[in-house]
Amino acid sequence: YLKVDLEGSDSSCLDAFRDAAVALPTWLSVEVPCFYSPCRVGSEVQHLAVALVAQLVDLGYGRFKLVAQSPQNMRCWPNRCSRLVPTSVALPNTGASLPLPRSYTMAGLPGPLAVDIEVGEQWRSAEDLVASFLLAATLEQAAAERFDLHAVCEGGRCVRKK
Repeated sequence: YLKVDLEGSDSSCLDAFRDAAVALPTWLSVEVPCFYSPCRVGSEVQHLAVALVAQLVDLGYGRFKLVAQSPQNMRCWPNRCSRLVPTSVALPNTGASLPLPRSYTMAGLPGPLAVDIEVGEQWRSAEDLVASFLLAATLEQAAAERFDLHAVCEGGRCVRKK
């Protein structure tokens, strides 16, 4: 399993895999580019996410999940902190509380355990995945949600398309 999160350069990493003479990981996840540029408030740019899926298909990945980051990843992003991150935790049997930092991270679940925003634990085709980008774009705009794209090779081994 490989998690790629290069803050907007995930596509460049996939380009390097295309030309490398190494075996690809059976399970791979990448961060989906924002569906709007700038994120949430700009013009719609779903074509960047569609291109990322096409790259994965060309590398031999055939089944996918579109996974919301917020249920497992509690980073303190703007517009999320007050809703998702408590400011303190009560200490049992003391009546006191311990302040929590404003930012902390917990990695999301890896490929086989990840939960797709529409079909749960099931894997789906590239076409089905792309069809859910409208829902994802709506969640990005309304709730500042970000997404990871999980991919698995058919039959456990990726075969690059020429």
